[in-house]
Order: sequence, then C-alpha cells, then structure tokens
Amino acid sequence: MIVLPTTNPVLSDPAVRRTISLAVDRNALVSGSFLGAAQPVAGPIPPGHWADDHVAPPARDLGQAVRCSSRPAGATATATASSTVTAAC
Repeated sequence: MIVLPTTNPVLSDPAVRRTISLAVDRNALVSGSFLGAAQPVAGPIPPGHWADDHVAPPARDLGQAVRCSSRPAGATATATASSTVTAAC
C-alpha cells in the first residue's frame, strides 16, 4: 500500500494523488522488492484476512494519468520510499 502525505501542499490535491496512483506500477514495485513473495494490495488489510473487502489495487494507466494531470509539462517531483517487512517463522 502506498500512502502519500496529504499535508504536503502539492499532495493535498486529490487530482495529483490520483495521477500518481494511475502512474505507479504496483506489480513491478512488489515483484522487484519482494522477489515474487508478495502481491499488491488496495488497502491496509491483506488478502485472505476475514475483513478483506476483495478490492483490487488500481491498475496502471499512464494515458489516464496524463489526462488527469493538471500539472504543466516538465513539472518534476522528488519521491522517497521506505518499506517495513515483518517475517514470521
């Protein structure tokens, strides 16, 4: 799950967050980070949990991301990432 800080002036705009959501390749992030041992999720409740609502993560759609974007061409952004992995034996 990707969470964006909505207190950030740029990320407080729902259109910007939607554009980012449409542009992210969740499958590539998960397969590259967890070597196929995980799957993308749409929320904080993992698949298989009794409270899972079975909603699929949004699909990547770069064309729609471009159409949703209200930012001028050439705008740049800086991204940082962190991950927490909990393993049970």
